[in-house]
Amino acid sequence: MAEEVIRYGAGGVPYVGGQTTKAPVSKTEEVVEEVVEEPQVTVTVTEDDRPLTDEQVVNKVTGKK
Repeated sequence: MAEEVIRYGAGGVPYVGGQTTKAPVSKTEEVVEEVVEEPQVTVTVTEDDRPLTDEQVVNKVTGKK
């Protein structure tokens, strides 16, 4: 008789492959993808080239008004 090669898996348990117990997959189910509407975003940029005082710079950096 031919000797069967035993492969070991995790934890030293002998690996037994090729035995699946899954039920057959039916192909009648259809996958329906949902269309997600992305929100409209409006961005406006206003530039202000006026010079700032040291106090105004500190207020802008710290987020205080």
